[in-house]
Amino acid sequence: MQDYSIDLASERITHPKTKEYFREVMSSYAIGNYRSAVAALYTIVISDLVFKLKDQVERENDQGAERILREVAAEKTKNAERFSAKWEFDLVDKVGKETKLLELGDITAIEHLKNHRNLSSHPNILDTEENTLFTPTKEQVRAHIRSMLEGVLTKSSAHTEKLVDTIIEYRMPDLYARADEETEYDHMLINRYLKDLNEKAIASLFRKLWKYTFRLEDELCITNRDVNARTLLLITSVYSEIVFRCISEDQKFYSLVIPNTDQLKKMIEFFSKNPRLFRLLDKDIQKDIEQEIKKTPTFYVKSIFLSASLDQHLIDTTNYLQDRKITIFCLRAYEKLTKELNNRQALVKLIFKYYSQSDSYTDAYSRFSLLKRMVPLESLNEAEYYDLLKVMNTSSQIYNGTNCPDLISEIQEAAELKLGNKLDLSSYSNLQ
Repeated sequence: MQDYSIDLASERITHPKTKEYFREVMSSYAIGNYRSAVAALYTIVISDLVFKLKDQVERENDQGAERILREVAAEKTKNAERFSAKWEFDLVDKVGKETKLLELGDITAIEHLKNHRNLSSHPNILDTEENTLFTPTKEQVRAHIRSMLEGVLTKSSAHTEKLVDTIIEYRMPDLYARADEETEYDHMLINRYLKDLNEKAIASLFRKLWKYTFRLEDELCITNRDVNARTLLLITSVYSEIVFRCISEDQKFYSLVIPNTDQLKKMIEFFSKNPRLFRLLDKDIQKDIEQEIKKTPTFYVKSIFLSASLDQHLIDTTNYLQDRKITIFCLRAYEKLTKELNNRQALVKLIFKYYSQSDSYTDAYSRFSLLKRMVPLESLNEAEYYDLLKVMNTSSQIYNGTNCPDLISEIQEAAELKLGNKLDLSSYSNLQ
């Protein structure tokens, strides 16, 4: 395992002032002035917390961050001792309790650093038999530096309490409206917010968006369902293991979804890209979702997560559509599925079925035009030519159409070009 590099880690310090001041710590550490290094490090940690809160107020108008700064400033002002450290302790406590910036372990590490800072900065010679000042060891100082880099200094300011709600309510809709396409939205959201959120903030954002997208039906959720659903997909793509843990550790919450039409469309899109997450839900809600999906053929074709594999879903879908009316939307969804599996034959069969279900002469002509675009006549093999003739011969909406002779001529021309001879129409009495 590669040794931890303080130099490399320090390059990831987010605030420019903190990065500048941190050089003092490294300078003292390098020449063996360990008391000075500890004292400077603690001062820089407190300063960095203030910098981050101020950044959030300026960048996001974060009311939670502003309140912490205001309360800490008031405590500092009222204390008679100008250099009292009480406000520093209050700052760490408030940031720990009211923001997502510090973990419990980080707070404990700061407390440990503070104790060594106090011992290093204040004479304790009267308390020691050896008449020596306290000096932390090189290993202790290195441990402090590492824990502060990992727990505080290399974290972004974007972790305060209200930020997740601000992102959902204001930032996401604004970026989504400004983006020309969804990939541009993804890029902006990652660079401006997601890359700076810690794991807890990501989990919180995902959890709230799940509820807003798949469960709630108030006006705001309806308005923002597209951007919320898109962001769920983005978070799952970038932070797949965090999302997996979220759902697997709280199955009850994530199984509370409402498979109504709007929500169901988004569920199909989400689970089709993340089938393993569907199987983490409660078995009963899985069945409910599947039952709702099967009411609409297009939904079922798109729902590859309902089958064990993509190949199996094509088989299941083909069987499911056997006795059902095929819509253009269903046909397009099936086309996408067959292309993923490179199964042209299955697509040809469904297109012929779609053509056979023509409701009028006009509809039949329109569907034949679509058939030619999706499966050019010259691409058919001999068996498929005769399957097409059979469809035309058994549908009065096709063979009674005034343009049917022209369609037969087109087929014959394509067949002669492909096979070297025209097709035998003797078995198709309605087409002669």
